[in-house]
Amino acid sequence: MHQKINYLSYVIMVLGLLIILFGIFTSIEMATIDDYYEPSGFSGEDEEIRFEWTQFYYSFIQSLEAGIIMIGIGFIGLILNQGNRLRHKQTEELTKLSLPVSKQESVYKVEETWELKEEDERKIDELYQDKAILEIHPTLEEGYVVVTLKDFDNEGNSYQSVVYISSQKAEEIKQPALVEKYTKQLNNVG
Repeated sequence: MHQKINYLSYVIMVLGLLIILFGIFTSIEMATIDDYYEPSGFSGEDEEIRFEWTQFYYSFIQSLEAGIIMIGIGFIGLILNQGNRLRHKQTEELTKLSLPVSKQESVYKVEETWELKEEDERKIDELYQDKAILEIHPTLEEGYVVVTLKDFDNEGNSYQSVVYISSQKAEEIKQPALVEKYTKQLNNVG
């Protein structure tokens, strides 16, 4: 579909150029017609036909305007088509990022569920020394856990963080796409 629109836009632009070229030739022809002149004498010699610039400009401007409009319409079609392609590509990329949980689970085929070790719990305790750890849940992908936390000072609601525990120290994940992915997995499974 996008290619057809591109071809149509190019055809419209070429038609605009042809209108301009055709306008040049017809304007030259109209400006040199000898009907505008009366013979000045009866000498029998052909007089040189003058070029009437006002007639040329008058007829050429009309074809130039029509050609420019056609080229502009073709160019706008190309720009709109390019924008649609870009929007379509971005939409595809966004849908790949936000797969439903059932599809995400099939992407990460876990042969066996992994369990949290004491060493992993110690890493998480070290990372969140100043917070109360309410729950720790492993995700479908090994090495990532969702930790439910609450501040000691604050009586507010608890919140969830995603932590990577496969390195020497536990690291809190700050990438919003990953955080959303793992918290959705946990909320849909639990």
